[in-house]
Amino acid sequence: MPFKISFLLWIVINSMMMPDVLMVSASEKIGSFKNGKYMNKDEFWVLVESFKKTSAGDQDVFLDVAENVLEGMSDEEVTDFRLYLSAYFSAVENNIWLMLAQKVINGAVTDDTNQHFVLWLISQGKDAYFSALKDPDSLASLEEIDFGVGEFEQLMLIGGIESLQRFAPSPSRREAVDQDARFDIVYKDEILGDPVDGAVFDAYFNSIPKYLPRLVERAKKEGFNWQSR
Repeated sequence: MPFKISFLLWIVINSMMMPDVLMVSASEKIGSFKNGKYMNKDEFWVLVESFKKTSAGDQDVFLDVAENVLEGMSDEEVTDFRLYLSAYFSAVENNIWLMLAQKVINGAVTDDTNQHFVLWLISQGKDAYFSALKDPDSLASLEEIDFGVGEFEQLMLIGGIESLQRFAPSPSRREAVDQDARFDIVYKDEILGDPVDGAVFDAYFNSIPKYLPRLVERAKKEGFNWQSR
């Protein structure tokens, strides 16, 4: 699909344009791309990166641009975008190392906020996502960190349910996307002990400065007291 790839690269190159201009251009560019082709993980991440650069940290703009671009794609592509989003989400949900990072960035960790934090992490792009899974302290290197509000609950709504109603992916397609998404993931070493065990969980949380020294220092420089929440 060389033509579609060129368009995705076009988005990145033009990512510094004003969001409203980009949305119009994006719609014009791919409005006729109803080619019934599937999306792959590289295309998924190119799109996420383009939405991120265009929105400049504004989640509402991120969603608006994303929805506008996806409207011009086939139901199969939109469904695949959602499948990849779900696969990357489920691959790291309840990962204790990311929970430690979430504590430093947001000051609190609950079941719901953990999900919202993972969605925020995905919205930061491919490099941030994969680096954080291998070394959560790498998040300290992000250009911008939304301390206290590092969540993106609405991201899971991208594409809506209409595409799934028009085109329901087969179980084999779901499995293929899930396996494809997880193939390149390298996780930080497993913890010692059962994370469900409250004592083990608390022990890791009490040692956050040991595990995430750079992120803790970044929070301090940004004036965010992650221990007060």
